[in-house]
Amino acid sequence: TTPELQLLAPNASTLLTLDLVVRSDATSGTSVRNSASISTSDNLNLVVTSVPVTVVAEPRLALSKTVSDSNGPPYEPGDRVVYTLRLTNSGTGAATQVVVRDAIDSNLVSPVALDHGGFLNGTALQFDAAHAPELALIRVGDVVEIHIEATIQNRIDNNTTISNQANVVSAESPAPTLSDDPNRGGPSDPTLFQVTATPRLVVSKSVSDDNGSPY
Repeated sequence: TTPELQLLAPNASTLLTLDLVVRSDATSGTSVRNSASISTSDNLNLVVTSVPVTVVAEPRLALSKTVSDSNGPPYEPGDRVVYTLRLTNSGTGAATQVVVRDAIDSNLVSPVALDHGGFLNGTALQFDAAHAPELALIRVGDVVEIHIEATIQNRIDNNTTISNQANVVSAESPAPTLSDDPNRGGPSDPTLFQVTATPRLVVSKSVSDDNGSPY
């Protein structure tokens, strides 16, 4: 019961305030209007509709990327490496039809997506809503982790730097946002590591008698 509505004198007024929260998945441009009904004991009935409010909601997608050696450092020829991509939305609105692309360095072979329906598109692994429904809508606060595995090629020079960077786009933000390595100082840093290629020489030795056996 609202006490101020028990009795409203002639020419008097009262103010009622409602605090409402717009849904987190409301897209930019959505029109929101609210209707209220008023009824009295003497059968007066009114319906009041608010002026429409247009939602301004923009996603802010960020993509971090780290790398690890599946059997521990150092990174050596033939090792399998695992990239972890962490996609977040810290904006004010949901992102729809999200696409993540990760171009694979030429020094890596046999790349494979470990989750989220990733597939090879040219020289890049791609993740999209057609193959991963969770990428159709990324709400504010959502987190999606993507994992990629690849092998360092066997014939590679010592101290070769392998650099890799992914990007993400959405229907609301068609300009690519580059991934960032959180272990490096600047913004939008590529993810990189150095290969340790140590020679392992094997010497074999045999003997023979020019005149044949026995010696």
